Amino acid sequence: MALFLSLVICVEFVTAAVLVSATNVAVVASCTSLINDQCTQNLTSCLQPPCSLSCGRTSPQFSCSQDCVPSANLTDGYLCDALECQASQYCYQTCNNINCNSSTCTSNQCTQQCFVADCGRMVCKADVSNCNQVAIIPKTGQAMHCAARSCNQECKSCKKSFLSEMTCSSTADTCEQRGLNGKFHLNCLAGVKNCTQKTDLFSIANMKCHGDKCVQRCFHSTCDMNCSSTVRECAQSEDGLGSAVITMSCDAQVCTQHCGDSRCNMICSSSVKECTQTCKGTCSMRCDAEVCHSDSTTTTTRPSLYPIPTNSISKISIDIVTLCLVGTSMVTL
Repeated sequence: MALFLSLVICVEFVTAAVLVSATNVAVVASCTSLINDQCTQNLTSCLQPPCSLSCGRTSPQFSCSQDCVPSANLTDGYLCDALECQASQYCYQTCNNINCNSSTCTSNQCTQQCFVADCGRMVCKADVSNCNQVAIIPKTGQAMHCAARSCNQECKSCKKSFLSEMTCSSTADTCEQRGLNGKFHLNCLAGVKNCTQKTDLFSIANMKCHGDKCVQRCFHSTCDMNCSSTVRECAQSEDGLGSAVITMSCDAQVCTQHCGDSRCNMICSSSVKECTQTCKGTCSMRCDAEVCHSDSTTTTTRPSLYPIPTNSISKISIDIVTLCLVGTSMVTL
């Protein structure tokens, strides 16, 4: 009797999940297990790709997973279409050797992992605790729009042409993007508490931040950072091998740029309270902040018409000019 009821429940769920759109794209759910309200879909049961899965819309499931691993008789392409997951605990989508199109998640835990494939676009809603998107040896790109409390996007072993895009909305507490040898764009909207971008080895990174605390860390990468006036603390660092270029344009309360042997440029507007640049390479700084600091912690309140010296030769020259001016004044008296 129990076996009969389980079969009936599974058949009812599959029937409810199979929908045909105007383009005759099928939505197929393969319930291989209903223990603790768990539902899974794999491509071996999807006879008319692309395969979509809607989980927990009519009755909340405990968990939902979509396993996009092709069998021998399936061709490459967007075989895994849209995943819409409203399960109570977790939602998991795996894309292995074939691309996934999109994933929308309102579960407590949301994860999308892509291996030798593109993740497409992942959306995590505001009631999600943790949202993770990981691409391993991807093909072209990945995108994430995250409103969860914790948002993480990562690319491992990227190509130079790879594009990773991430946007975190105001409900996010932490937002972090990591990767190497690709192109990375991160946008944190106002309200995000902590926003971080970390890139390694020949990456091209762009970060626009309106959150509370913003950090961009680069290693041998070309990086650009822009912090608005809503930011409390904005920090950028590059510790590469000399060929990288990093640029910061800052309107935050406190702006800090640390430059190793790279070429660095920093601009602090008049709305900044404190602006600091430490530099070992070739650097330029234009500071209109209330207080400006250079390598040797020299402080000034002058506008950008009087640039901050960033090397010892410039400092000695300014000292000599100052002594000459003082001597001239005494002779005049």
